[in-house]
Amino acid sequence: MSGTTSDWATKTFVGNVSVETGWRVYRVRTQNSSYSVGLRVAGKRVGALRGHSQSGGAINVRDSDATVGGVSVFDVEPDHWLGRVLDFAGITTSPVLEVSKETDANVITEMTSPGVRALAPRQAEQPRPRPEYPVSVMEYAEHAHALLGHVARDQQAIRLLVGKEAWATRLKLALSGAVTMANAIADETREQ
Repeated sequence: MSGTTSDWATKTFVGNVSVETGWRVYRVRTQNSSYSVGLRVAGKRVGALRGHSQSGGAINVRDSDATVGGVSVFDVEPDHWLGRVLDFAGITTSPVLEVSKETDANVITEMTSPGVRALAPRQAEQPRPRPEYPVSVMEYAEHAHALLGHVARDQQAIRLLVGKEAWATRLKLALSGAVTMANAIADETREQ
């Protein structure tokens, strides 16, 4: 049987390689890098982070206490990773911009094969060079817009936050501050 899905419920073979069951594998793009993230959700939970740092160094760690935004990565659905940092074995990423299920059979195999302790290094994806000032500031504004879009679309989270007084206060302060800053920036650009 051949498969490339990244969420196995039974023993699967990718090519001739047996793949351990219970893994979910994702492709994650942050502000500075791209990573593969594997989560073994069946049996003993463990997470794997693989990619390259902004400086080009290889990252290849496993961690049973990995977090996203300070919460166990196993307790947060991947579509809620957006805007949060991942922390695996002390390696902290920049904020997550995109998450998708991994479809590359080779990556899935390397992340999930039984007995794989140290993952084979992968061809480094060249990190996107940081834009120079002032373009970097424009990109920060674009990221802020995208993150606020995620907040606006997550009505369930908003209902949960508003349901607890302390969280509601924090949410209102954060949004009020964002509006104040956005208005100040808009006023500044109108004067130009």
